[in-house]
Amino acid sequence: MYTKLDDINMSKKILDYIENNPSALRGQITRDFSTNMRRLKQLESEGYINIPPEMPREIRNKEYRENKAIQSTHP
Repeated sequence: MYTKLDDINMSKKILDYIENNPSALRGQITRDFSTNMRRLKQLESEGYINIPPEMPREIRNKEYRENKAIQSTHP
């Protein structure tokens, strides 16, 4: 269980990170802060942060295929 102070400290760090990296994705935030999506949604529901919206599936899949094609051309 997190205390209110834990929530405030975590949210300040996340907000600073988003300010410095405006194109940050949800996955990047969870990896960089060693947390999970449930924790981010909890902070958002309590009004501490606004997490970036999910990347649409079409765009996510397109980027994955393009990156995979680039990787396969480089030995």
